[in-house]
Amino acid sequence: MRILWGMEGVTNEDRALVDRVRAGGVDGRQAFGEVVDRYGERLASYLARMVGTHGPIADLTQETFLKAYRGLASYDDQRSFAGWLFGIATNLAHDHARRAAVRRTDPLPDRADDPERDPAGLAAGAERTQRVRRALLDLPEPQREVVLLHVYETMSYAEIGTALGIPEATARSRMRYALERLEASMGERVHG
Repeated sequence: MRILWGMEGVTNEDRALVDRVRAGGVDGRQAFGEVVDRYGERLASYLARMVGTHGPIADLTQETFLKAYRGLASYDDQRSFAGWLFGIATNLAHDHARRAAVRRTDPLPDRADDPERDPAGLAAGAERTQRVRRALLDLPEPQREVVLLHVYETMSYAEIGTALGIPEATARSRMRYALERLEASMGERVHG
C-alpha cells in the first residue's frame, strides 16, 4: 500500500488504524502492527539521516513507536498522523544528539554506487553526494530538519509544521534559507 505523504491532514486509512489501536484488544495490537509496517522504514531512514547511519537507528525507531503508542490518546486526529509521528522521531533524535554530543557524520545514504553508470560518472556522483552531505551537515539543525522532511520524506510544509511544532510559514522560511545556504556552499543552483 502506498503512502501519500503530500496529503494534508490525516488519511482515512490512518484514522481507521488509530481508531482500531485506541479501541484496544487483539485488533488494536494488529492495527498498531500495521502502523509499524506502514511507517517503520521511512522513520528509520529519516532517523538515519538525522543521527547518522552509525547511530542507534533501530532503537530510536522502536522508541518512536513506543512513545506514539503510549501517547496515542493525546494525538489530535484532525492533524497529520505522519507529521505527529515524525515529530516524536525528531524529538528523540534531538535527545540522542544531546546525550551523545557527537556531530552527525552520515546524514544521507550513498546513492552513487549505481552499477549501470560508467566509472567516471560514478566518481562524479560520489563526489557530489559527499558535497551534498557536507553542505547539509553545515546547515543549522532547524534548517536541516526541514530539508530532510521536505525533500527526503516528501512532507508538505503543513506536515513539517506538525512534526516540528512550528507554524507552516516558519517551515517554508527555514526551507528558503536552507536552499540559499546550500546554493552558496555548493556553488550551484539547488532546486526546492
